[in-house]
Amino acid sequence: MKGIEIKGNVLGFITALLMIAGIAWESYVDYQKAHPQPTTLQPPSPTVTPIYWNDGQRWWCQIGDKRYVWNGSQQR
Repeated sequence: MKGIEIKGNVLGFITALLMIAGIAWESYVDYQKAHPQPTTLQPPSPTVTPIYWNDGQRWWCQIGDKRYVWNGSQQR
């Protein structure tokens, strides 16, 4: 009878450890879903070169398909 009690205690202990590990894992997964890690920003493509020009009144900058006006201190 004593051998069965020891086996029962060992199985109960292992079951309890697995349950605790499962609860901890679920908590970790829930935390990761609620607090996603920020994605790293990719540097701009080296093949896209900004083009600058002046039309006589203001400076322009074109990067890819987008054009920006430089009015001295801010982009618009």
